[in-house]
Amino acid sequence: MSHSDKLEGRLVVLTPPETRHIPAVREILSDLKTMECLRYMAHAPKGWTRNEVQERFGKQRKGRRQETELHFIVQSRDSGRIAGSCGFNILDLKHRYGNFGIILHHPFWGLGLAAECHLLCFQYAFDKLGLHRVDMGTFVENKRMRKFFENLGIRMEGVQRERFLEGGIYKDNVIYALFEKDWPKAKKILEKKISKQIARRKHSFGAACGNISFRS
Repeated sequence: MSHSDKLEGRLVVLTPPETRHIPAVREILSDLKTMECLRYMAHAPKGWTRNEVQERFGKQRKGRRQETELHFIVQSRDSGRIAGSCGFNILDLKHRYGNFGIILHHPFWGLGLAAECHLLCFQYAFDKLGLHRVDMGTFVENKRMRKFFENLGIRMEGVQRERFLEGGIYKDNVIYALFEKDWPKAKKILEKKISKQIARRKHSFGAACGNISFRS
C-alpha cells in the first residue's frame, strides 16, 4: 500500500490528506447540515479548530504508514472544490477486513460523488488490498444512507444498541457488511448509478445551451 496512492474517477479525485486541505475540512466537519447524522462529531457550537483538524490528519497519516487506517480527501472534478473525506477507519490486512466511512459536504449531495467514492474505495479494498469484508455503520434514523446501502445489495448485519451519545441521547448504530463475493454485483450497480448521473448532467448542460440565444 503506497502512502501516496491517489484514486481517480470521472466525478472525484481521492488524495491523501494534506495541510492545504485543513481549512476546507474544518468547514465541512463544523457544518451542522452536513453533519446532521454525525452531530456528536461536529464540535458544536464552536465547531472544529485548525489544530483539531491538524491532529486528525496526523492520526490518519500515522494510520496510513502503519497500514491500520486509510483516508482520502474528496475533490470534485467539476469544480475542483473539496467535497469531503472518506476511507477506512479500521484496516486489518491480516484478517482482510476494513471499516469504511464517508463525510460528504451537503452542497454535493445527490450528484453521484458518494457513489463514486464508494466505488473507488471498495475497488481498492477488494481488488488491490484483497480484503474479504468491508463494513459500514450509520444511525438507525439515517434513511438516506441505509437506502443507499440496501440498493447496492449490501445487507444489514445487526444493530449496536445505544452505541453513540449525542445531545444526551444514546443512538443505535446499524451495521452493514459487504463481502468480496458480493462485490462484483455491487460494483455494477455503482457504475450504473455514476453513468446515469453523468448522462443527466450532460443532458442538463445541453438543455441549458439550447436555451442560449446569440445576437449579431
